[in-house]
Amino acid sequence: MSTSYLLIARNQELTISIDIDRKVIYPTPQGSIGIEQIRELICWAHFKPYRSKEKVVVIQQADCLTVQAQNCLLKTLEEPPENTYIFLIAQSKDHFLPTVLSRCQVMNWEKDSRLQEFFKGEITVANIEDTGNLVGRFLDSLTEPLPQAFKYLDKLTTKLNRAELEGLLAQAVRQTYRKFLETQKPVLLQTADQIEKTRQAVGRQANSKLALENLVLSLNSFPRLRPV
Repeated sequence: MSTSYLLIARNQELTISIDIDRKVIYPTPQGSIGIEQIRELICWAHFKPYRSKEKVVVIQQADCLTVQAQNCLLKTLEEPPENTYIFLIAQSKDHFLPTVLSRCQVMNWEKDSRLQEFFKGEITVANIEDTGNLVGRFLDSLTEPLPQAFKYLDKLTTKLNRAELEGLLAQAVRQTYRKFLETQKPVLLQTADQIEKTRQAVGRQANSKLALENLVLSLNSFPRLRPV
């Protein structure tokens, strides 16, 4: 069985737990999900599952999909590869093409108790405002003295699972990039790049604590990379 879903979650951040047979796509630092990301996702979806019976494709903040990316995704949404489930997670359906909506089962996370029960233990739900505060605290920790930074990051990796941490890093990248656009300070662009590399490492199942510590060390070792 293969199905495509659009999960609407207003004012909430949904994070699906990471597994080797799950592919999670996030917006780029520029705040969009482009056609190249979708082509890579489609290619991955056609490989057979490694460990599970099914494969799961997740597009976080799917309302950031460009028009070209949405068009590229249409055939896969209509006919997903065998035993593949595709989930588009978004705040609303306003930014999607009608052709995308017609190919997905549109479901409201807050109102559909069956959906919540189906994903029990698999999806973490956080308030958008709380998540934003956590991103800000994380970015602040990157400029603290090493002992303080390491202590905070140790608590962070204990509190968040791998999927939540990857989502936090993705948001930190976008927030830092937005600051770069506002200030045009090259250091912020370089910082965003370092955080993105860390996010990718976490997504590849690297040791989360070590990946964050390496991020802080890189920013402290090279003064030009420190956020300002």
